[in-house]
Amino acid sequence: FAGGWAWIVEHVAEFEALVEGHPDRLIWIEPRSAHELSGLYWYLERFGSSGTQLLVAPQYKSMIGLGVRGTESMADLLDNFPREAWAEDRFSAKRWSDLRREDSLLRIVKDDVLQSAPSDHFDEFLLKRCSSIWTEWMRVVGNTMIDVWDAGHDVDDLFLQWRLRELIHRGAVAANGDLPLYGQPAVTLVRSAG
Repeated sequence: FAGGWAWIVEHVAEFEALVEGHPDRLIWIEPRSAHELSGLYWYLERFGSSGTQLLVAPQYKSMIGLGVRGTESMADLLDNFPREAWAEDRFSAKRWSDLRREDSLLRIVKDDVLQSAPSDHFDEFLLKRCSSIWTEWMRVVGNTMIDVWDAGHDVDDLFLQWRLRELIHRGAVAANGDLPLYGQPAVTLVRSAG
């Protein structure tokens, strides 16, 4: 990834300064979205729950999260959905520290709870999309994203590309070349190694 992730430190510091300057806070959350729940738990650990009201929006049923919604659905949410006080029994302030101790690269929502998962959790989806026919790696990743979404999860294409690279390295998937790094073009074909 060109430039790495150094930019995120500056953006988090800016966000923290903004939050600390405003005592009243409204957080909207889709409880099936692993990244939104992760953000909520990080927030609660960092800032606490003081002054926090929630808009919990399960009606949208999007594991991608509310951030991808259009202006109409967000306006409807903000205008018409009731605010709730933060409830410790539903969103525990200590959940993020528990998850960090597990030291996992991947979080998923299972049984309505944000949980750690092994990094190879979605490998089976990739393997199912690798047939005996040579296929462009991007098609395999794209179809896997759809399958993962149909199973009730959201996963980033870069994460799946890394997992596909690991499956190639392990010998579970064959490739006719190297998978590209982020932003590099490559028409690499893959297939099952079996």
